[in-house]
Amino acid sequence: MYQTTEMRDASNDANGLLKILNDRKNEIGLKDFMHQASFITERLQSITVDMNRVLETNISEDDW
Repeated sequence: MYQTTEMRDASNDANGLLKILNDRKNEIGLKDFMHQASFITERLQSITVDMNRVLETNISEDDW
């Protein structure tokens, strides 16, 4: 009976640690995703500015 109680307690402790680890893994995964998404968004904005500069043309009066 004593060994069963000890095994149950150890199992409960292990389950608690597993939950903490899973929560931490999900948190880190979300942080990494947000960091990568932010980086991609900044790069896209930079590319948009560059494309706008390239496509910006002045039309002369004669061309109009």
